[in-house]
Amino acid sequence: MTEAHFPLRPPAKISQVEGYRVIHQKQIPFRVNRGMQEELEQVLAGIHQMAGMRSFNLPDQYVLFRFPNPVVLTSSPPGHPIREMIVTPPTHHWDQPRLLLKNPQNQWVEYKSDRTLLPLANQFKVRIKQRSH
Repeated sequence: MTEAHFPLRPPAKISQVEGYRVIHQKQIPFRVNRGMQEELEQVLAGIHQMAGMRSFNLPDQYVLFRFPNPVVLTSSPPGHPIREMIVTPPTHHWDQPRLLLKNPQNQWVEYKSDRTLLPLANQFKVRIKQRSH
């Protein structure tokens, strides 16, 4: 199988990110380490196609990333600063995780990235220590 070739883009720069594991609408915060932040930057830089609007309810479980300082992508489809991003785990073994970005109208829009979402979706397989505030 050949790999799709997309023009190389510099990764998006994320100055700060908050991570939440969402289970039945309850947000459980987790620490986003530098490696995961770099993975997020690569996923965002790899966005190459809008896949469609999501007006249905979100799944019972997903990973939410919130950017206090919105992320601006210079050369990919979302034409707006990104404040929130969701990665949904695959529903079945053969499915791929999905990438959803919230648009300025507070709608979730699905996008495709040439970077795999599995490291981000796998947050459900890792034991996550809650932040104490």
